[in-house]
Amino acid sequence: MGGLITVVAAPWLLSYCIAVNVVSWMLCSYDKFIAGKDYTWPPALWKKATRRQPWWRVPELVLLGSALMGGSLGLWLGMMWMRHKTKKLSFKAWFVGIVILQLLIAGGWFYSTGAGDLAVGG
Repeated sequence: MGGLITVVAAPWLLSYCIAVNVVSWMLCSYDKFIAGKDYTWPPALWKKATRRQPWWRVPELVLLGSALMGGSLGLWLGMMWMRHKTKKLSFKAWFVGIVILQLLIAGGWFYSTGAGDLAVGG
């Protein structure tokens, strides 16, 4: 046996998957929210500033890192629901690469545990 039984037997793994996807979705949501605002620092009362400060945004590396750590579903839902980072081809290419890598790893794990034999019928 393996596959689903392994996941059910390890509730921490299921908890991790849920948590990392929620965090990925929240990072995407936060970045989209901030992207629509024109925040400046220091405030306009102190100094006239018109450019956005880059540290307010979530870097793409953080978003992709959260996907790499297992939050690709949460990030994908955030991208589709909020239309965030959907036009940036380099981001989408890295994201698709991460998803393909995760599918290959999951497929290898699935078949190495013997669960693949059950799916094939052997």
